[in-house]
Amino acid sequence: MRSLFRNPLRNHSLFVRLMLSFLAVIVLLVAFNFLSFFYLKNKIHKEIIKYNDLNMQHTMEGYERHIDLTKNLMLGIYQKEELMMNLNFLRKLPEGVGYDRMVSVQKELKALQLNPFLHYMNVMVHFKEGAYVLEKEGSSRSKDMFDKFLVSPQYPLSFWEDLFDSGDFFHTYPAAEFKEIYMHTAKSLGYLLPIIVKSNLYNDMYFIVLLDARSLFRTLHYTEDHPFFILDETGSPLFSTSAADETIPLHALTGKGGNFTSNGYYYFYIKGIETGFTYLTKVPITNISAQLLKLNIVLLTLLGATIVIGTIVSLWFSVRLHHPVKRLMESIQHYNQEPQADSGIREFVVIQEKLKQLIDSNTDLNDDLSKKNSLLRYYAYTNKFKRIHTQFHDLKDTAYENKPFSLMLVHVHFLPHSSEAAELDSERTTYFIREYINYHFSQLSSDSVIFQIDQDQILVIEFGETGLHAQPDVLQSLKEVLDQDKDLALFTIAVTPVFKQSSEFTDAYELALAMLKQRLPGDDTQIIVEKRAAYSLAISAKQEDELATRISSGDSRAILEWTDKQLEQLKQNAAPHSAYAELGELVMKVSKHSLDARRLSKDRSSLEVGWREQLQACFTTEQFAALFERMAMDTVHLLKEKIEEKDPVTSFVQQYVNEHLEQDISLDLVADKLNISRSYLSTYFKEKTGESFSEYLNRVRISKAKEMLSEVDLKINDISARLGYQSVNSFIRMFKRYAGVTPGEYRKRQLS
Repeated sequence: MRSLFRNPLRNHSLFVRLMLSFLAVIVLLVAFNFLSFFYLKNKIHKEIIKYNDLNMQHTMEGYERHIDLTKNLMLGIYQKEELMMNLNFLRKLPEGVGYDRMVSVQKELKALQLNPFLHYMNVMVHFKEGAYVLEKEGSSRSKDMFDKFLVSPQYPLSFWEDLFDSGDFFHTYPAAEFKEIYMHTAKSLGYLLPIIVKSNLYNDMYFIVLLDARSLFRTLHYTEDHPFFILDETGSPLFSTSAADETIPLHALTGKGGNFTSNGYYYFYIKGIETGFTYLTKVPITNISAQLLKLNIVLLTLLGATIVIGTIVSLWFSVRLHHPVKRLMESIQHYNQEPQADSGIREFVVIQEKLKQLIDSNTDLNDDLSKKNSLLRYYAYTNKFKRIHTQFHDLKDTAYENKPFSLMLVHVHFLPHSSEAAELDSERTTYFIREYINYHFSQLSSDSVIFQIDQDQILVIEFGETGLHAQPDVLQSLKEVLDQDKDLALFTIAVTPVFKQSSEFTDAYELALAMLKQRLPGDDTQIIVEKRAAYSLAISAKQEDELATRISSGDSRAILEWTDKQLEQLKQNAAPHSAYAELGELVMKVSKHSLDARRLSKDRSSLEVGWREQLQACFTTEQFAALFERMAMDTVHLLKEKIEEKDPVTSFVQQYVNEHLEQDISLDLVADKLNISRSYLSTYFKEKTGESFSEYLNRVRISKAKEMLSEVDLKINDISARLGYQSVNSFIRMFKRYAGVTPGEYRKRQLS
C-alpha cells in the first residue's frame, strides 16, 4: 500500500483528480460566499433601519394624534352647555330618573361610538351618586356593568370606584381583554384600551372611552409581523402584541428615539411628544429587506453557473469512473470471475490485484454475507416502523415478506427504585427480557421476528393467518413469568389483530402504541388485545376554580373531598392510567398557582420535585389517593405558615377582623382606622399575605362558621347574623364556595 502514496501527484493518480475537482467546487463556493457577505453587509443593515425608523415615526404620530383627538373630543363635551346641563342634572339623581335627559346624552355618546375612524368600542359616563353608568345602550348599575357586561380581572368594580378619588383628569390605562358574562357564558369584547377623562369641576362623574386596541394597531402600524409595544412614562406596558411576560431592555431606551440590538433583535423606539409614551418594535436581525430581491438575482446567477459547471464536471468524472467500477462489481458478484478494471487510473489497478487475492483466499464469504443480511433485515424493520426513509432499495427489499402478520409490543416501565434494588441498569435489564421473549417464541414458532425497537420497547412480529391474539395460553404464560419481576418493572403488552399486507407495518405499529396507552391502574402485567375508545380527562374551568378556592381556604379535608370525587369518577368510567396521571398534573398545577399567589414559589420548589417523583411512581388508585393527601397537607401547611407571619399593619387588620366579625366590616373602614388610603391598604395587604382583604375576611368568617356549626343549638340564621352577613343566602353561597358544601350538609357530616 505504500506505493499508493509515494508520488501522489502523478498524472494518473485518483488522489490528484479528486483533489482538483473538489478544489474547483470549493473555489466557486468561496466566491459565492464572499460576494453574498459583502453585499449583505453594505445593503441590508441600512435598509432595515431606514424602513423601521419610518414605520415607528408614522405609528407614533398616528397614536399621538388619536389620543390627542380623544382628549379634545371628550373635553369638548364639557364645553357644550346643554349637554353639561343634562349631565349636571343626572349626576345628582339615582339610576332611571330623568329619562329624557338620558336620551339626549345617549345620542351624543352613540355618535362618538359609531364613528369607525375613532375605533371606540364604547363611550360611557360613570356617576358616583346612584352608582350607575350611562352609555349608548342605556343605563346600568355600576356593579352590573363591571361584574357582568364589561368584565376584566385587571379592572374590577373597585378600580372604577377608586377613580372618583383619583387626581388624574386625563389618563390612559393598560389594555386588557374584556368579556361579557351572561348565564355563565363568557363572550369576549376584545382587547380594549381604557381612557379616563374628568373635569376638575365634577369629581363625582367621569367619562370612560374604551378604544379597540388591536383595530387601532392594525390601522396605525404598517406591519403586524413583528412584536409591538407601547410603554408609559414609567416603562410599564400599555399595549403589546407579544407575550405579556416578554422582557424589554428598558435601560437602553434613552433619548427621544433610536435603535439598538439585543438578544438577536433590532429594537426601534420613539417617544411621543404629547403623551410621553414610548413606541417600540423589535425585528429579527436576520430579517431581509427589499434589497434582497437584487441579491437573489445575483445569487441565482451564481448558483446557476455553479450547477451548470458542476453538472458538466460531474458527468465527465462519472463516465471516467463508471466503466472500471462496473467491471469490478461484476467480479465481486461472480466470485470465480477474474476482476478486470480496464482503467488507466493506478488505484483501480491496485484494487483489481487485491480483490483477486481476497476472492482466492476468502472461503467464509457466504457466512459473512448471511450475517450482514440478518443485520440489514433488523435495520429495515426499524426504519419501516419509525418512518425512516432510505434510498437503499436493497435494504427495503430485505425486510418485507408480503404475507399476513400480527404484532406484539411489550412496554417496560422501570420503577424508580428498581435500578438500585436489582443492581442492573435499564439497558441490560431490557436486553435480558428481550432474550427471554426471543427464547419463549422460538420454542413456539419459527416464523417470528423479535427485536428491541426502542429503549423500553420490545417488538414481536408473528407471520401467519392465526395471529398472536388467538394464542391466549402463550400470552398468559409470558404474563406469569413477567409478573415475577413486577417489583422491578411494570409490563404492558399490546397485541394487534392480523394485518394482510406488509405495507401495513406502520399502521400496525401505531395501533400497538395507541393500545399501550389504554393501560389501567394496577401493578401487574396487563395484556391488551383490542383497542378501546380514547378517554380524555374532563375537568371544567369551574371545577378548577372550585379546587383553587378549596386550596385557598386552607382546608385539607375540602381538598380531599374534591380529589376523592374525581378519583371515584375515573374509577367508575374505567379510565386508563394516563387519565389518573393527567389528574395528578392538574392538581399539582392548581396547587403551584395557589402557592405562587402567596409568594411561596421558592418554598414550593422542593415540594414540586418531590410531588413529581411521587406522581411518576403512582400506578394504583390507592397510590394516587395517598399522593393527593400528601399534596393537600403540604400545601395547607405552607399556606398556614404564610398566614401566621406577623406584620404591624396586617396584624392590626387580622386582629380587627377577628374581633368584629359580627359587624359590617369593609376595607374603607379598616383603612380609616389605620389612617391610610384604601388603595394603599389593599395593595399592602395583598403583597404581605398573598390574598386580598375580601378573601381573608371571607376565609376567617367561614372558618369561624365551621366552629359554630358544631353547636347544635345555634341556627344557621343566627350564625349568619353573628358573622356580619346581610342575608342568610349570602352566607350559604359563600360557605359553599369555600367549604364545598352548604352549612347544613357540613353540620350533618360533623354530627355523624
